[in-house]
Amino acid sequence: MCNERKDFELHFPLLTCRLIKEQIIVKGNFDLKWPDIDNLRTEAKYWLCNTTTLIAHRLANTDFTSQNPMQEAWIAMKYTLNALRYYYLLHGVNETTALKIETLFAVDTTYPESLRKDIIKLFHIAREQIPPPTQSSGDASFFHLSALYCIKQVIRIVM
Repeated sequence: MCNERKDFELHFPLLTCRLIKEQIIVKGNFDLKWPDIDNLRTEAKYWLCNTTTLIAHRLANTDFTSQNPMQEAWIAMKYTLNALRYYYLLHGVNETTALKIETLFAVDTTYPESLRKDIIKLFHIAREQIPPPTQSSGDASFFHLSALYCIKQVIRIVM
């Protein structure tokens, strides 16, 4: 797949952006360059479509009354966060940290206010800043529905 380090940003554009901007320590000698926007867009399209399928499958085949709501919130948050990372990177924002992405999204009028509130709530639940719904309520499906709606909005804008 990626035999040489010089090809890293071609094959892993989001990871490259995160390694550069979040100053993640990497063992070895990598000469990372900011990925080309076309490579980032290509990966984003693939990832967004694949993730939409994964979330839809999870919604269709999961009994959320038997699932841990914290785990479901965390899974949905990770999907949403990466979708928003792609969105902002493709729109010239060179930040990838979760807090920065959340801050940008909270005031981004590209998305409906109700969606922004739901996603921010999802982020807070996933980080254990506010309590989740009870496990027996089955409300954990809300997390995936919100994530799916957000990702579909990103797809509509990116593609």
